[in-house]
Amino acid sequence: MDPIVEAAQAQLKPLFEALLERFKDDGALYEMSFFAVQYDALNRATDDVSIAELFMQLSSVAFLGFQFTPQQAVMVDELLAKAEQMAHALSADDDQAH
Repeated sequence: MDPIVEAAQAQLKPLFEALLERFKDDGALYEMSFFAVQYDALNRATDDVSIAELFMQLSSVAFLGFQFTPQQAVMVDELLAKAEQMAHALSADDDQAH
């Protein structure tokens, strides 16, 4: 498996799983649905392009009109920060390859 995919899955899966559980417990089905689709994309990722597409989808969260509870917002922010950090690393690796 692609090392970028392995790293993304190792770092993001626990964050997704905790967030999905929080949404389920809070009855936030709309939010849970969006993040479940992204979690599935992470699980199906096979290469760095799949991971980059996931990061782009996650970046759309700010524009979807979600109303997060304070606890959900902290968890979403943590997930997005980790994804952004990984996206920058992916971008830096790509720049060095050229």
